[in-house]
Amino acid sequence: MPDVVPSQAWVTSLNIANWPMPGPDGGMFAGGVAGNSGWELTVRDVARPGQRCAAEVVMYGSDGHPIADAYLISPHPASHTPAGDLAFIALGAQSPGAGVGFLQLGSPAAQAWVDPHRIGGFEISVPVLTVRACGQRYYLAGFAYPLAGTLDVFVAGNSTSPVHYLVPTRLSRPRVPRVWQGTG
Repeated sequence: MPDVVPSQAWVTSLNIANWPMPGPDGGMFAGGVAGNSGWELTVRDVARPGQRCAAEVVMYGSDGHPIADAYLISPHPASHTPAGDLAFIALGAQSPGAGVGFLQLGSPAAQAWVDPHRIGGFEISVPVLTVRACGQRYYLAGFAYPLAGTLDVFVAGNSTSPVHYLVPTRLSRPRVPRVWQGTG
């Protein structure tokens, strides 16, 4: 039996909006609205005694408080998919039916598109931004998306043809709200 295609009204009710948000310190790289709340993704340095500096992505709510535990990122990602390293989180009761994801690339790129297949023409387009942390450059794009559908992620490099990756639903539809799931 084929999956039921969510209606356009359902997608609209999720109130999803995405925009790049480069902050003054260069750490913020994405933000938007999902459901009734705002969200933003920021990279921060993590100083650990006796260890090298590490960078992690933190998701904040519109109240300025973290929504979930931070997600550690590598300065030299292994690119576990053709579209880079990916991480996803379900927002839970804050915004039922919506999630937030981000991708990390090993080199600069221009644009990322996320197409949640079979959801009424809904497509997400966000720039890949360069963010500095721990003296390193990170190439990141963040987005909110509906938890229904199958995500197809496309990334266009600055001089290469776009690549795409069909994200397994076990990854893009996290079962536990507010816990990151990733490929890295």
